[in-house]
Amino acid sequence: LIQRTLPIADGDNAGIVHDALMHLGAGAIVDSLRLIEDCDRRGVPLPLQPQTGEFSAAPKLFRDNTRIDWHLPSLVIHNFVRGLSPYPAAWCDLPNLGTVKIFDTVISHRQVSPGAFLTDGKSYFAIGTADGSLDILKIQLSGKKAMDIKAFLNGFKG
Repeated sequence: LIQRTLPIADGDNAGIVHDALMHLGAGAIVDSLRLIEDCDRRGVPLPLQPQTGEFSAAPKLFRDNTRIDWHLPSLVIHNFVRGLSPYPAAWCDLPNLGTVKIFDTVISHRQVSPGAFLTDGKSYFAIGTADGSLDILKIQLSGKKAMDIKAFLNGFKG
């Protein structure tokens, strides 16, 4: 009955979009109920809106399809991470670190081989992609809490 749109900013992740849609959807339901009540009271048919765009079912998320493939382009991986953050989170295995979850990234142009990482030990932690690299902004080691990259690098001895 009622359709709403939500602009998604470049920095938004699945958690931010979820929370915004929760509020937008609640308002749409209230407006739909008011419309139904009004049409019923006046004895007129409901004004149905045509569906627009193509729709498809989203795949279920499993460990296999939330793993980061560092051989893809930076933008694809960046958006993949955004779409899985904060839950269930994109993950990968890194040398000397094991399995890590990645929650936030920014596209950078450091020269790093896909899947390898580069850090100055103080301010950045970059992982190579097919066409550049991503700076990791928030990471979680297995069995640890998620932390911003500076906190992670303060304890990193790799």
